[in-house]
Amino acid sequence: MKEDFAQCVLFDGSGRTARLNGISYIASEKLFDTLPAAERAYAEMLSGQLVAPSIPAIAEQELMRGKMNSYGKTWHVWNTGAADRPADALPMGPPILAWSFNRDGEARPGQQPASVPGRK
Repeated sequence: MKEDFAQCVLFDGSGRTARLNGISYIASEKLFDTLPAAERAYAEMLSGQLVAPSIPAIAEQELMRGKMNSYGKTWHVWNTGAADRPADALPMGPPILAWSFNRDGEARPGQQPASVPGRK
């Protein structure tokens, strides 16, 4: 099961002041195929923005290679100022189910992909 399912915490940065702003679950394609159709509607394919900081690059590449045909469900629990929105000082409001852009027209005109500090 450990190869088929992962639980991740999401931060808005990588430094000492980074704030935990979400959680994500990643299921293998094999596990995803067993989900009810209604649940599959909430899942996304990985956007390529997932990183595993503080491990050697070769180990990170191998980890991510194993996630390429997987599906995720991500909850954002704190608006820390992404997407040109003013940040909340504390986690407020309900969690927001989020997903990456999967087709043309989903991003706002001129919107740029998020960058990960220290990554190319």
